[in-house]
Formats: sequence, C-alpha cells, structure tokens
Amino acid sequence: MKNFDIFFDLGSSNIRACAFNKNNKDNQAFVEKNCISLFKAGQIDLTETEKEIEGIIFDLEKKTGEYLESINLMLDTPDSISINLSLSKKKDGKKIVKEDIQYLVQDAKQQILKFNSDKNIIHIIVKNYRADDKNYDHPPIDISCKTFSIDIIFVCFFKDLVEKLENLFFKFQITVNKILCTSYTKSLNYKEQFTKSEKIAFIDI
Repeated sequence: MKNFDIFFDLGSSNIRACAFNKNNKDNQAFVEKNCISLFKAGQIDLTETEKEIEGIIFDLEKKTGEYLESINLMLDTPDSISINLSLSKKKDGKKIVKEDIQYLVQDAKQQILKFNSDKNIIHIIVKNYRADDKNYDHPPIDISCKTFSIDIIFVCFFKDLVEKLENLFFKFQITVNKILCTSYTKSLNYKEQFTKSEKIAFIDI
C-alpha cells in the first residue's frame, strides 16, 4: 500500500508535481521545473517534457522513499472544449430517484462520445436539475413531477493528446489514474474558500 497520492500539473511553461501523504496531511513533497510544453492538437511536442518528467519522478521517489506506480495528471490545453447538453425524462407524477439521474448522465455521455469520437471526456458537470418548471442546484430526490431534466457540461480533451501523455508516463512504468482540467479543478478548490459569496469569477492568467 502506497503512502502518497501523486499529482502532476503540466503547464505550458513549467511542470509541478506534489506527493501528499495519505496519513499525514503535513507531510508533502513538492517539485517544480521550468519546461516549455506544447499541448495543441497537431503540434504536440513532448520531447522536453519527457526529460523533465523523468527528473521529477526521480526527485519525488527520493523524497517520498517510494517508487511511483500511478499518478493523477492535471493539464490545460488550448484545444479543450466544453459541450453543453440538456436531457429530460418523463416521470408522469412519480418521484425522482437516483437512477433517473444516472440514466440521463449515461445517455448524455453516449451521445457526446458518438459525435465526438476524437475526444475524451475529462469532467462531467451537472449544472442544473429541473423538476417540471422548478430549478434545483442539487439532486431533487423524492420530488414528484411530470418531467425531470438536467443540464450537463462535458469538458473534453483530444484523445490523441490523452494517449500521448499516458504513453509518456507508461515509459516509466507509471499509470495515469485520472486526467483533470487544471483550471476547473483549481476553480473548485477556490470556490470552497468563498462559500458565503453568491457569485464567483475565476480568472487563470
């Protein structure tokens, strides 16, 4: 059992990596290296990225005393896209159950992949729930309605980029558990620090 969760954040001008001890939140290891990386479709060049990642892996293993076997990868790319989709389901006065939400999300996911075969879904964000004409910011479980619908945002990366990054880490016998959109992940973290604010804007420069 590994004691650390590992995160790599691939930026356009630097690479950051951090190891978080699962049993001691104060025990962390951090490594950062300058590196110009290009993550644009058709122009992906990971030559310099690979060299720096190899050095970061060595540094993290030295600091944690563990061999890296799996990581979580954070990334922003100028070719990321957000796709909005709304789906509904007739309920005929019946109560909304968890399976209704799962069904609509899965249906939406299949539609996105069907018409975007060159992309991978990175995040699935349910933006709004609607029971008849009333909106909810949380799942309206056990609410009776005639029609139930959800508004979903899909954040997608090009499949070619995802595969190249997974293969890069595989060269070092490391698997990628999750790929996260850096801007979205950061915005969620900052949002938790402003729970009393009604509206929040996050600008990543």
